[in-house]
Amino acid sequence: MITRALKNKKQQDIFTYLSLFSGVGGFEIGIQRAMPYAKCVGFSEIDPYAKSIYQRNFKNHKDYRDVTEINENELPEFDCLVAGFPCQPFSLSGKRQGFNDTRGTLFFDIVRILKAKHPKVFVLENVRGLLSHDEGRTFGVIIKTLDELRYDVQWQVLNCKHHGTPQDRNRVFIVGYSRAYNQSGKKILPIRYSGSKVAELSGQQTVTNTIKKSWADGFREGSYIVEGRKLKIIGNIHPSGVGMNGNVYSSTALAPTLTTNKGEGLKIFHSERVFTAKGSNEIGGSLGLLSRNDGICYALTKKHANHIVQLTESGLTQGARVYDPCGIGITLNSKGGGMGANTGLYLIKNRVRRLMPIEGERLQDIPDEHTKFGKNNEVISDAQRYACIGNAVNSKVVKVIFDKLRDVLIDKKAEEKILIPRVVSFSGGRTSAMMLLQLLEKDELKQWRGDCVVFNNTSAEHSATYAFVSRIKKITEEKYNIPFFMTEFCTYEAKTNRGYVRRITYKLINDLPYCEHNNIHGYKFQGEVFEESISQTGVLPSTYQRNCTINMKILTTNNFLTDWMASKTYINQQGEFSEISNISDADIVKKHRMYNGELSDAMIVDKKTFVRSCQAFRPKQFFKDFTNADINYNNTYLKEKITNGCISILGKDAIKYHNYIGIRFDEKHRAIKIRKRIKDAKKNLSRKGKNKISSAKTQPPFENANMPMIKARIDKQKVIEFWADPARSKYDLDLPYDGMLSNCIHCMLKGKSKNQLLSKQAQVIALDNTNTLTPNSIEWWAWIEKKYSRKVIKSDKNEYTNIGFFGASKEYVYQTWVDELEEINEEVLIKLSEEDSWNMDCNCTD
Repeated sequence: MITRALKNKKQQDIFTYLSLFSGVGGFEIGIQRAMPYAKCVGFSEIDPYAKSIYQRNFKNHKDYRDVTEINENELPEFDCLVAGFPCQPFSLSGKRQGFNDTRGTLFFDIVRILKAKHPKVFVLENVRGLLSHDEGRTFGVIIKTLDELRYDVQWQVLNCKHHGTPQDRNRVFIVGYSRAYNQSGKKILPIRYSGSKVAELSGQQTVTNTIKKSWADGFREGSYIVEGRKLKIIGNIHPSGVGMNGNVYSSTALAPTLTTNKGEGLKIFHSERVFTAKGSNEIGGSLGLLSRNDGICYALTKKHANHIVQLTESGLTQGARVYDPCGIGITLNSKGGGMGANTGLYLIKNRVRRLMPIEGERLQDIPDEHTKFGKNNEVISDAQRYACIGNAVNSKVVKVIFDKLRDVLIDKKAEEKILIPRVVSFSGGRTSAMMLLQLLEKDELKQWRGDCVVFNNTSAEHSATYAFVSRIKKITEEKYNIPFFMTEFCTYEAKTNRGYVRRITYKLINDLPYCEHNNIHGYKFQGEVFEESISQTGVLPSTYQRNCTINMKILTTNNFLTDWMASKTYINQQGEFSEISNISDADIVKKHRMYNGELSDAMIVDKKTFVRSCQAFRPKQFFKDFTNADINYNNTYLKEKITNGCISILGKDAIKYHNYIGIRFDEKHRAIKIRKRIKDAKKNLSRKGKNKISSAKTQPPFENANMPMIKARIDKQKVIEFWADPARSKYDLDLPYDGMLSNCIHCMLKGKSKNQLLSKQAQVIALDNTNTLTPNSIEWWAWIEKKYSRKVIKSDKNEYTNIGFFGASKEYVYQTWVDELEEINEEVLIKLSEEDSWNMDCNCTD
């Protein structure tokens, strides 16, 4: 099968890692953002809630269960080990029993695996208290043990607040480099930062990396916390004007840590009356007044009957302190007491509450609702979510570390090779569908890389083809999370200094037919796109020059990829809304004469009538509305190629990409044409003007045409056998295997006998039998040829001839075929179709 022709997957895994004490995947999220191609060979986690969340988000990661039970000799090879090993034995907020705590001895399970597998590098995370535990002896044992394993070890305390996440969270990261690998002296640590980013605003010190600044007002009644360079005292309520307990602080600057201070607490000026709910997470509910005179908010004390906070002999606990969201958040914890347990309390939209789980996720730089559901879509309680979030490794810091690690370990050429995006040109037939499904099964297509599938609609396909495309699209997106886009050629009217002109573009379509209720994004199926292309160019496609392929396939794909690979979330509206065309008859004639056109005024206006009746603008469209797959990808190769929000696939600055084309082994002559066109496109890079090879002007020069079906020697019979499998037959294309109904039904390249035979068999093959003239009928093609043929006079014979689908001819070729239908026998046509010299391969995907 095709899998034999695909590269060995091990060759593509340029970076692999093993994850221990994985939690909900903080390390994994950070690594994916820095090195999206990195492959996790397995994970280990025993907390049932964290593990369930992990398995829902990382479905393909192998579960090694309890780290103490891992047989290190059965592990696969990997480049890196990551572990956020248990911090409770060393945490300042815990009992700090260190190696006397069974959880502390889990470090030696890491040692056991490192000793057996000896990866190139490891990254460990723990609380800052690890450094000072037992007066530093514990950390000394750790470093000595790792050194004995022949690792050069570095460590650094990193705080995520210095790297764009508004949480005050100090963690020590330990990075080890194996002496068995030459790292050329490059090291990851220390990581430098410029300190807190503080800007002057109206004479005040304002922290820019704050909860509120990071999320603005768009995060579900939540924001963040407070830290800054200094407090801003704006007054004192004591008659004497002095005394710390009388100080009033500005809520626009750094908020002080609230304490009891003789039962009163610090005062923060707030212009609004502030209320607090009885439930720590409630937005409404029974309210208790928190503010007093002049907008001064007092720290909560026993006098507040709603018991949002509690007092202990030592004063307010951290879980009872109230923080301002205009600063840096306190450290999230897996455990904690008081109403602010896990997150702390914040003054948000005039109410005091703790952060919600989704806000905690954001403080850890974890995707929204990452912890909301478990493996089997079970809902995880808020209590367990808080615990899992508090235990997580901050993914922003992980990304910072692995950004540097990438520069140390990864070969740039190997990285670029794997980052080059893949595109599947889907024709709508069995061969391309077989190729696509096997690429998906082999995991050759990657959502994170921006890989996608593209089907270009000509509006001249059989209805069964559209149904087949819809089925394959659903499988591709819902099972494999690879975007599958349907596109259409279209035009729009652009306003220029010389008036309005029609220009070529494309639009996204859904997999539902065009109708009254789906009249903007539905796919067209009655020849409208085909005729718009002809009416725009004013010339019929022919067996000599297939401008239908250029417009509806090549240019449409080129324009689509230019937008998609620029990491855009939408395509802009083109043209202006107008119910009637802004282009007059006089404009059309004038432009025709400008280019030395010789058609009569009436003839050129008639040829442009259809395109002028088409929509005058291309609407703004969001990619997410046309696929059920995730559209957010992370490809650094493409990001580096973006200039002013745009990317090029033509010219010297064009990007590289792989284009998978479904051509069988028995069609390999078509591959020669494709490769020649790409070769000519590269030649054009050094040519100018008329010296350019015209047939390659629209060809991306750095496209790599992949035809795995040829490499795997897949012929027509093997494609038939593939779809005969009962597991696939229910998705099969509901058309005969002879290929006569593939692509545009009555395409000129199918020849006379095939087209006449198709027309004879119209009832049997379930073509459109409505009164509407469509490409399903050979009469439509005869009508189009008459309408758009060009009459030219032969200078040597002083007579007119038609330039139609088949070049110069005295007659309209399709009409002669129609006229012969009544007199010709079907059996004769079957025989002739096998011998017809006009039989040519449809080269739409060429």
